[in-house]
Amino acid sequence: MRLIPVLAALAVLIPAAARADDATLVTGHWEGWYSCPQRETGLTLDLTGTAAGEVRGTLAFGPMGSEDIPKGRYEVVGSVTDGVLTLRGERWLDQPADGAMIGLTAKLGAEPLDGFAGRISPAGCIGFLVGRRPAGA
Repeated sequence: MRLIPVLAALAVLIPAAARADDATLVTGHWEGWYSCPQRETGLTLDLTGTAAGEVRGTLAFGPMGSEDIPKGRYEVVGSVTDGVLTLRGERWLDQPADGAMIGLTAKLGAEPLDGFAGRISPAGCIGFLVGRRPAGA
């Protein structure tokens, strides 16, 4: 009879473990900034994630105001594994002169996910912060 409580506990734990790799949490339009040695730069992510943990989308960057920061946009691919989002640049859609792709890594919080922050690669950059926004807003 001790088997029933164990099975009940497993039924509760299995969905929670499966959600640790659920990338649908990041599906949407995200806006914020990232900071590297040159200065803070505007950041927009449009992402689509799957329940299997795969993520695809676009990353756009540019000035946050009147700064002289070039605009650019590229496709990103990545995954959510153990609640950590990892994105890397895959293909330029609009490459500025001397433009370089950045990679992003962030520990995701609890649902509903309204924003996230994390690290940038290459080394030397400080980090990034984005919040969920309606597309086209």
